[in-house]
Amino acid sequence: MTETQQQEQELVERAKADKTAFAELYEQYYDKLFHFFYYRTGDEETSYDLTSQTFEKLIKSIRTFTWKKQVPFSAWLFRMARNLLIDHIRRSKLRDYVPLEEIESTHAQTGSDPKAQAEQNLELARVKQGLNRLKPKYRQVLYHKFFDELSNHEIAALLGRKKEQIALEIFRGLKQLRQIIAAQEGGVA
Repeated sequence: MTETQQQEQELVERAKADKTAFAELYEQYYDKLFHFFYYRTGDEETSYDLTSQTFEKLIKSIRTFTWKKQVPFSAWLFRMARNLLIDHIRRSKLRDYVPLEEIESTHAQTGSDPKAQAEQNLELARVKQGLNRLKPKYRQVLYHKFFDELSNHEIAALLGRKKEQIALEIFRGLKQLRQIIAAQEGGVA
């Protein structure tokens, strides 16, 4: 077990009984969960709601969390979030829940050059359009890797796959994404 995993395990164990430790978990995962939902729904309000629902569910279930096979807490938490997202999609009858239209970049720095920000937003739109054209398994691992900022180990635990399989899917997904974007721009990958 790595030092980071050990620290996470200690924090989770404390959070089962200590509100201050739970607040630390909240601070550590709030932005990651919000982005997880935002990049999949394209809707800020829905993302806030789903993030809140995830933490409500976490409050109720954290005492039942047990460490198994070195699966990180984050994988368990994102599985919970993923299930809430699936429920939301089913309820709202959304099928293609990543919008094709350009959405405002949440990573854009405030006060930056408007031209640079416009270029960044345009590039983000191209990447998102390319992601929407990928096979679902590639799109899923790339979102977890680059938007949710999960490690290959966390993605593997979340999806119930081997770490090596995740690494291969990321490699193949990136290769296919480069080809799609190059074709969009009229170039060759």
